[in-house]
Amino acid sequence: MLPKCKSEVVLHILLDASNLGATGPEILIKSLISKLGTYASKDIITFLLPSNKMNENWEIPDNVQVKYIRRMRIREISRMWDINIGLSSICKKSNADVYLTLGDIGPVTLPIPHIIYLHNAYLVYLEPELVNILRPLEKIKLRYQRWHFSRSVKKAHAIIVQTPVIANRLIKLYNVNKKNVHIIPPSLPSHMANLQNLKEGKGLPTIDSIPKLSFIFLATYYAHKNHRILLPLFKELRKRNLESKVHFFLTLDGDRRRDEKNLLKKLEFENDMVTNLGRLKPKDVSLALHSADALFMPTLVETFGLIYLEALAAGKPILTSDRDFAHYICGDLALFYDPIDPVSIADAIERFISEVSTFQSRVHSNKWERINSVSWENERNTKSIIQVLASAAK
Repeated sequence: MLPKCKSEVVLHILLDASNLGATGPEILIKSLISKLGTYASKDIITFLLPSNKMNENWEIPDNVQVKYIRRMRIREISRMWDINIGLSSICKKSNADVYLTLGDIGPVTLPIPHIIYLHNAYLVYLEPELVNILRPLEKIKLRYQRWHFSRSVKKAHAIIVQTPVIANRLIKLYNVNKKNVHIIPPSLPSHMANLQNLKEGKGLPTIDSIPKLSFIFLATYYAHKNHRILLPLFKELRKRNLESKVHFFLTLDGDRRRDEKNLLKKLEFENDMVTNLGRLKPKDVSLALHSADALFMPTLVETFGLIYLEALAAGKPILTSDRDFAHYICGDLALFYDPIDPVSIADAIERFISEVSTFQSRVHSNKWERINSVSWENERNTKSIIQVLASAAK
């Protein structure tokens, strides 16, 4: 049970998103910031953002002051400086009452109460399949992050997570006091409201023009998103003569990493089965989901998976990984498979092809019940975070 927040008490809150990079956390943070003007209007908020976000369009309320953090050329060194020295100085200079890190790896010692919002699933999933796909330098970096996180959670006043699945893993792995863990589910992203204004047949033209079952793989290129499974999957689908029945749509930037470039180059020879749409704007995400027949998501790990909520809101069946996080969000509205086995994935796709109408009907009938059971409205989500901050500052 969360403590009640006394509205007459003015807090100075330091929100740290200076390490922001991934799309999912950015959607959550943008929603949180925009609502703080309504639900924390009497509080003073200093919001730390990386300098590369300086020219982006953020809805910043009047009670939020943005401070841009410029990183050194070697980003990791710069971040370690901030965590161990810089942030403590900012806390003192700003006279902040409470600090919330929105980037997982926060300071170990601060002069004010410290709260962690956990986004990075690698910190609570230790499965070998995750570590094995990382490059040597990334493995070293992850080892340090887990070590640092183990120290910071012991010092933190509270840790905010999005699901009971992550809460249980966090408590078991780091021996965290259950009372210090707050489960605060996110809200359905605001851009999905556009779906109410869409009419059948008015989706994304690139997808609508393909006369096959279309699977949208809505994910930026990260190792855990498991884009690497596509090539062996396509080989398996061709063995089953399914290349004329299905088409996959990706949303890759094309220039994030060397592995991404190499994958896209190889996929040029698979253009009868796959199209890369490039990075989509929020409004085009809803259009893409509306246009596709199903969401395809072979991800290895997630702390939540907002895209599952978005697909359900669009009324789309989901083909995804047989993992605890996916079962928690999707329930029986998804087809599950082993994400590292192309045969298992192809079996699920064949089943979907033969039972499309059954899966579509099930999702349409049960989607809002499912969404409402695993997510909260914006007001409840934001107020709950403010309550945790207020409790820490007492």
